[in-house]
Amino acid sequence: MKPMNNPTPKPRSRALANTLVFTVVIALLLVGQFFLFRASPVPTPELFGGRTSLQQAMADGAQAGKPVFAMATADWCGPCQQLKAGALQDERLVAFLTEHTVPVYIDVDVNGSDANTLGVRGIPALYLIGPDGEPLAQTVGSASAEALLHWAQTAINNNEP
Repeated sequence: MKPMNNPTPKPRSRALANTLVFTVVIALLLVGQFFLFRASPVPTPELFGGRTSLQQAMADGAQAGKPVFAMATADWCGPCQQLKAGALQDERLVAFLTEHTVPVYIDVDVNGSDANTLGVRGIPALYLIGPDGEPLAQTVGSASAEALLHWAQTAINNNEP
């Protein structure tokens, strides 16, 4: 009798190996999702001073003669968290926005009516709205402090009387 020299594994053991690899990959994905969504959101930047109503910010802006700086965001939005932890902590940007605007923080999941009023299509969305209610500028997505400072300065300086 000749010895069997079969280099290929049996179909049954190959199926078992494939099932094991598939199970390990799924388990790793589930563990990754757990750690990804476990992280708590970045706190609301102090810049907004607790102001969360677009209507109140517009009234305050009209009274002060300043444009409103509105940020539409959500806790589950990665780029929003990046913006809150990064650019919106920059001293120069915060100083400029505090001096020249009335900032308002709009959580689209909590205050959907304000998000609808602004016409939010994607987040993070940043708006500058003149004291007269006319839009001055809008941008969507995370950006550096330098880019946002330039964006805000340009919009406000180009619309001053």
